[in-house]
Amino acid sequence: MGPLIVIKLGHIWLSQSTLTLTISILSVLIAIFSFCISASLYMRSRPKLIVQQRAINETSAVIEPDFSDSPDVYTGRRYRVLAEVTIKNQSSQPISVLSFRLNDFFEYNEFTKPGKKYTVTTLADRTTRNGMTMFRGNSTIKMFPIENMWIHPVLRLEPFEAKQGYLFWTIYEDDLKRIHLHQENRLTLITTFRDVETSLIINEKIVRDKALPRSKDWTAKKSDLI
Repeated sequence: MGPLIVIKLGHIWLSQSTLTLTISILSVLIAIFSFCISASLYMRSRPKLIVQQRAINETSAVIEPDFSDSPDVYTGRRYRVLAEVTIKNQSSQPISVLSFRLNDFFEYNEFTKPGKKYTVTTLADRTTRNGMTMFRGNSTIKMFPIENMWIHPVLRLEPFEAKQGYLFWTIYEDDLKRIHLHQENRLTLITTFRDVETSLIINEKIVRDKALPRSKDWTAKKSDLI
């Protein structure tokens, strides 16, 4: 058995084996602390997007807009989905959202061109029956003056930045069955990092008075991600 080596640290005497053990424990504690710091920084920098909806009853709907004033360029598509959301970047890195995909079918991207405002005449002031025009009084018109409140792809969010506004999709007549009213719809955010999946509730369907004529431009063609 070799000689016992004792080392003095200040007023404390430690054997070599005790000192070695102490240094090993401190090394492990420093490594654990460094790992925790690195993990915390990674979690803060990892891309994370949150989508929130507020006042769903008033700001998330399928609408059948009046077409007489040509509210947008999509004259052949009967319906529009308008949904107000707040998108938050909860990471320390900027994130760019390239497009918004609804139910793996409808796409809202940088080439989509929403209008400035939409109206829906839910009750016309007159109707025609058996060749006779009947007056009802004043029309009932719901208005959606979105103007500059659209969230336009490509959307760049700086670290911890939030953006509130409207998302937009156009719907052909036969594709309406792909929209789930009063329940969750799949919303996919296509970003520069990865696809982020969440849900979107569409709470209303607001349509024109059935007494009003159909648009000759409406078609049943399916959207197929356009």
